[in-house]
Amino acid sequence: MGLLSSFLSARDLAHFAHRLGTLYESGVPMVRAMKALEESTGSHALRTVTRDLGQSISQGATLSQAIHWHQKRFPPLFVHLIALGEQTGSLGIILPQLTHYYEDLRGLYNAVIRQVAYPAAVFFAIIVGIPILRAFLEDVAGISNVSFETQLYWILRNFGLQVGGTFLAIVVVSRVTFRFVSRESLLMYAWPFAGIVRRILISRFAWAMMVFTRTRLPLEQAVRLSGQVTGTRRIAGDFERLAPLLREGHTLDEALAGAKFLPKGARAYVQTGEITGKLDDCFEHLSRGLYDEALFRLRLLVGLIEPLAIVGLGGMVVMGLG
Repeated sequence: MGLLSSFLSARDLAHFAHRLGTLYESGVPMVRAMKALEESTGSHALRTVTRDLGQSISQGATLSQAIHWHQKRFPPLFVHLIALGEQTGSLGIILPQLTHYYEDLRGLYNAVIRQVAYPAAVFFAIIVGIPILRAFLEDVAGISNVSFETQLYWILRNFGLQVGGTFLAIVVVSRVTFRFVSRESLLMYAWPFAGIVRRILISRFAWAMMVFTRTRLPLEQAVRLSGQVTGTRRIAGDFERLAPLLREGHTLDEALAGAKFLPKGARAYVQTGEITGKLDDCFEHLSRGLYDEALFRLRLLVGLIEPLAIVGLGGMVVMGLG
């Protein structure tokens, strides 16, 4: 896998889960459902995947088997939950939950893009605009030996080379970094993103636990699978170690006492859930709370980009025209 993920986008996954859930509840056979999905999407990637899934299912595969064979296009969360839904007959519960999850994920992505777009556009405008403005002023003042048009040509040419060189350098440095340091380590331990990423991942764990407990999956399996659907080996291993405690008869709250990545205060939700018998609802509240907190921190962090960019760009303008 390169620098970019090969998974379907959050938008495609939300559309897939929503349409499939509607067709499933209507009793449409799975092969026909895949054909309808293929015809209803404008995404080339999703069209290709649904066509391949339909062919696999028509040859005798179940939905979960077909998705497992195409797991490079589906995140672990999606693969595990679809498999569980088929095993327990709870696809009608799981597909709407997957729809809401990926719609929320898409909303988070769009929020970050909106926050970053303005300072990025200003930065781009300043980088291009300062040399052009300087060349224009030199031409008007009569202190340049070449015409403005000639200066503009060389400015844009050099700018293209600089941008291309910078992009190439970023790609090379990224590949070298990921060769020696896992992407997981960078995301979970690199300041200032570590706290945000951990909250999002544990929110995903809590959300998966909510789904699994609603489908009456044994807690031992629910904890193990919920760790796996976070998509990170460290968190999956952390919760995998709790499974023997549950087999020995410990409560979920007691087992989670040894969880390394669980935030402080999270066990209070589990205690409440075990006391009231509404563990799924408590995990849902925990998941939403962690997600909202991560989103707030992320927006706060991204919001700092704009004032810092303005100060930095102001200095660049002064130096560029000086």
